[in-house]
Amino acid sequence: MTGNDLIKKLQDKRKTKIISYITSDRPGITSMIEDSMLRELYDHLRLIKGQDIDLFLYSRGGASVVAWGVVNLIREYAKNFCVLIPYKAHSCATAIAIGSDNIVMGKLAELGPVDPTIQTTSRGGRLDVSVEDMSGYINFLKNKFKIKAEDKSIKAFEKLADEASPLTLGRAYREYIKAREDTKKLLSFSYEDKAIDKIVEILVEKLYSHFHLINRREAKE
Repeated sequence: MTGNDLIKKLQDKRKTKIISYITSDRPGITSMIEDSMLRELYDHLRLIKGQDIDLFLYSRGGASVVAWGVVNLIREYAKNFCVLIPYKAHSCATAIAIGSDNIVMGKLAELGPVDPTIQTTSRGGRLDVSVEDMSGYINFLKNKFKIKAEDKSIKAFEKLADEASPLTLGRAYREYIKAREDTKKLLSFSYEDKAIDKIVEILVEKLYSHFHLINRREAKE
């Protein structure tokens, strides 16, 4: 039985139309979620307008800003929008999932934090920068080593700016603000206001590691 046969069987069982979106995480042939997918997604959606649509999703993530576009495009056409997660749906894929009406996770399924990471260069090499990494550095100095004097804090920040550059810090912070706002808007499709702020806090900040894996029990909580 081929992959298409299995998807057809699942589609018949769920009585929906299923669109599959899978990016590779195999060494040497990795791919990520990017905005070029929107045109191809549109070509599929306009053939099935007004029906219940499942997005069968497997991805380690990609460009964080794409999630908002994907969710809004699907919602233009779907009567009800559900995301099916058999295994990995990290970062941007998690952001897409939380914008759906329902998430169905298999026993191996994984969601993850949606804190953004940007790429820049430092001393000739590539550097991945997260706002949470930067705030972690400052909090590490303050909380672990009790550095509170203003002059020492300034020196610590100067060291950070020297490593990442002031413009990179500014860009990372803007991406962080956008991640929070997009996450809040995506959740607002299906969640009550009183729950949204707490979920945003967890997904953007409080998991503390971008590599934290959220299983389906934790996702339900």
